[in-house]
Amino acid sequence: MWWGNYLMLPLVFGLPVTAFDDNGISGVQLFHCNFGTGERGTTCGIQQVPGDDFDWKLHKGGTASKDTGPHGGHTPEHSPEKDQYFYLEASKPRVAKEESVFILPPALITVKSCLEFYYHLFGENIGTLAVDVCSGPNMKICTEVWTISGNRGNHWYRAEISIPFGDVMSAVSFRGIVGDGFKGDIAVDDILLTTGECSDAFECDFNGNGISGSFCGFNNVKEGDDLDWNLHQGPTSTIHTGPPRGRNEINLLDHYAYVDATNAKRGSVARLVSPDSISGTHCGSLWYYMHGDQLGTLKVMTRSSQGHTTQLWSRSGEQGKQWHQVNVTFYQQTEIYVEFVAVVGGYRSDIAIDDVKLTPGICNVTHYQCDYGDTSGTLCGLEQAEDDDFDWTLTSGRTPSVGTGPRGGHTSGTPADFYLYIEGSDLKKGQKSRMILPCFAYGRLCLTFFYHMHGTYMGTLRVIANSGENRTVLWFRSGQQGDIWHQAAIAVNGGVLLEIEYEKTVGSTYTTDVAVDDLSLYTGKCKVTSYYCDFGSGTFPTMCGMNQASHGGWQLNKGRTPSWLTGPSAGHTTGTPDDYYVYTEASKTTKFSE
Repeated sequence: MWWGNYLMLPLVFGLPVTAFDDNGISGVQLFHCNFGTGERGTTCGIQQVPGDDFDWKLHKGGTASKDTGPHGGHTPEHSPEKDQYFYLEASKPRVAKEESVFILPPALITVKSCLEFYYHLFGENIGTLAVDVCSGPNMKICTEVWTISGNRGNHWYRAEISIPFGDVMSAVSFRGIVGDGFKGDIAVDDILLTTGECSDAFECDFNGNGISGSFCGFNNVKEGDDLDWNLHQGPTSTIHTGPPRGRNEINLLDHYAYVDATNAKRGSVARLVSPDSISGTHCGSLWYYMHGDQLGTLKVMTRSSQGHTTQLWSRSGEQGKQWHQVNVTFYQQTEIYVEFVAVVGGYRSDIAIDDVKLTPGICNVTHYQCDYGDTSGTLCGLEQAEDDDFDWTLTSGRTPSVGTGPRGGHTSGTPADFYLYIEGSDLKKGQKSRMILPCFAYGRLCLTFFYHMHGTYMGTLRVIANSGENRTVLWFRSGQQGDIWHQAAIAVNGGVLLEIEYEKTVGSTYTTDVAVDDLSLYTGKCKVTSYYCDFGSGTFPTMCGMNQASHGGWQLNKGRTPSWLTGPSAGHTTGTPDDYYVYTEASKTTKFSE
């Protein structure tokens, strides 16, 4: 087949061009090129397109310009300094907006196919990398199917693109556009084209080929951290910290990723970033191991292409000698990268992760819990609703207002114990705040949490099940509940998102601070083993969450009841005049048998 004025080799990495129809097999390799290693570099039949401004180059090691381009190729099984890759040199005589195009060997693709490759866009003058699908006479009719521009940092990132199919010969081309300076080198590596749909899921067990392990494209961040994540098998080098092996206990050679804290300073940071960006709703799942008496913090964060970061989940301190699973739902509409951040607490603070998964959709929960952190606060992936009036706030210790709110969190009660609360000082009557759990409650589950509703003019706290079509109140409490933490346990059924909502029901008052702590969602029936209520004392009476039946009749009281020769003279708890209890008044309006 001729392309312009030269011969296009009909080879796909040594194989003839193949036609696939609707009966084709998913996963059949159409093209693969890792560009070789050492002196055995190869372009695998790739052709430079005539008529563009300059050519892509085969290269190993770093590029000629400082502060741009990769330090080496991406191919995991090749040593970085010898690994060849294809790149665009942006230095003189290149000028802005010049283009360089190369094209993969053509193939007749009549079924869905998937293109996967790794790209590197590092430098303050990065231009644009685009992928086109070309067909027609001399492959001159091209349609852009993917593009990316600007500095993405000193990392290799993975791209996965669904390729359109039809009944004509077509080819995939890569087009690089020069930016506005010499710090704009663009590189690609490890190109793979296969039949079948692209998988939206990403999984990494860090095992690779089982011998050397693999980061699956995850990158250690080059700027802004202090040390790297490492691949490892078996126990870590420091005793009394780190896992004894990977999460797969049967496989003694199971790899995992971890941060070695042995020679690191307290507060040192290690960051590991995902190879692919994601957008839309995704469920992130990973297993973590945090054992040691000087443990620091593990965080799950997102980073936008502009560099903005958001913390979605964290754990700090000793978590025991076991692997724990966490599921975090990402609700991003723009492209973001996922980062795992470890903060060293001391030399016995090795932090490990294993079996990372990213799949489209919200997380189907089997267990979710959040204590909102100790020393450093975390929302554990909870989302603030966008269509309410104000936000919940993370805090520790007392709330700012006098006569309302808790003295501290429920988990440990220490000054560093974080919880979630609403500051009622500036709120108006009828205003609401809502937060959404980052998981999809499916089947029979139980939601438990502790709540604190102390204040003269307390509003209403609700738990709502949102099915997408209907919002159903599963539980609520209103009014003063006393200066203590109460536990709520709520049965949940069906496929719903769970929301926790607070509404201020009285205006022009500040004594309305409500707080929530130690939230847990687990499969099965609720397992509440005890309930206690002394009904309060002094100026703080409480019904402890109990609600009157439709006919009412029970009242909070302290001291004697109004009627002579009936009722107690004081409560049971302390027997003092300030001790509250509940009773029914039989005089006046009450009829016999009610």
